[in-house]
Amino acid sequence: LIACIYLKNYIKKKWTNDESISPSCPTLLSPVKQAIKDQAVDCLLALDQANAQQIMSDVIAQICAFDFPFQWESLLPSLVQNINLENLDRTITILGCLNTIFKKYRYESRTDRLFGEIKFVLQSFASTYFQIYRLLDERLDREPADKNKLALLKCIFLMNRIFYSLNFQDLPEFFE
Repeated sequence: LIACIYLKNYIKKKWTNDESISPSCPTLLSPVKQAIKDQAVDCLLALDQANAQQIMSDVIAQICAFDFPFQWESLLPSLVQNINLENLDRTITILGCLNTIFKKYRYESRTDRLFGEIKFVLQSFASTYFQIYRLLDERLDREPADKNKLALLKCIFLMNRIFYSLNFQDLPEFFE
């Protein structure tokens, strides 16, 4: 947990694309940034504490503020390929991370860059999103009332939050 907090603060301070923001604190070099991005999803999935997972999701979202989607095109496929509906804890972790990443779409001003990013996300993720939602809904109907029911409801809740973020600025054609 402490390592995640340290990494979050380190990323907040050093991950920038503009040297003039903090000349006394140099930014990270590109190879270091790439190494962090390459390991971020694996690190997120290796954590077993919910607090640490949330902090690591925040780290990924901080990096996304600068590099997603065009300098980190592998993030979305990497997260989506790790969704496993047989392992609902893992799915909740990934959906929580996606929710944290996409939450910014609710608060940013309408710009061509923002709509380009949302369009990229929808092209990469919309059909998979729909399939996952449908499978979760089907499984919820079949699942007996036990501990998996709560996990399924949490997954559906996170899917609804993702849907809200992706549709906040404008209703994309895919969802019409």
